[in-house]
Amino acid sequence: MKRPGNKMKSAAAYYEMSLLAAAHFNVQPFLSDYVMVHTLFPLCHETAAGYMDSGALRRLLLNTLGQFQVLPEKNQLLLTFDNGYTLAHFNSDLTWTEFFSGGCVAFEGPMLSRIRAQYKDWGLTENAA
Repeated sequence: MKRPGNKMKSAAAYYEMSLLAAAHFNVQPFLSDYVMVHTLFPLCHETAAGYMDSGALRRLLLNTLGQFQVLPEKNQLLLTFDNGYTLAHFNSDLTWTEFFSGGCVAFEGPMLSRIRAQYKDWGLTENAA
């Protein structure tokens, strides 16, 4: 999970970076939060899961699907909701693509890749996390 010698930044620094990316690319903050969570995941599963404790993505999920818990699995974060539904990239009731498309949110790979690249340009990498 977390690599020896890597020091993760405070959650506030990651939230600030996410808000800057949302403004920079003129996207909803929950999309930049989504990219942040999935950028953090390979760096430190616990930090990625903890990032879901607040922010625009958490508010969107609470407003649409209700209370949830985040479970770090080997290859993904699995969100389990009080109503029994699960949300993850695979092996879940609902995938992220289905979640965003169901809300008519443009969930486009090129835009998500540009946000991810911007995070890398701002120093969010395996060596500088």
